[in-house]
Amino acid sequence: MEVNIYKGKLAKPIIHYKLGAVSIESPDGVNIFYTDDGTEPNCDSKKYDGGFTIPDTTRFHIIAVCIDESGDKSGISEIKRPNSIIMS
Repeated sequence: MEVNIYKGKLAKPIIHYKLGAVSIESPDGVNIFYTDDGTEPNCDSKKYDGGFTIPDTTRFHIIAVCIDESGDKSGISEIKRPNSIIMS
């Protein structure tokens, strides 16, 4: 009897932002890697290890991805403060 085992696709990370506080969660419980400059993250990017803050008047573009131990990646999640906001 032959058995095929299919590994499901990893779920995207969930990024939370409120008043400068950023937290990211992995629905599958795997490592999260992120960038804050809009580039696509990989295993060499910052590894998420807890919440962080961004000044509430700063433009940003956070992109996060879940990557498991075998190197499989989820889709990306992103959140940004667009350039069209007038900063003081």
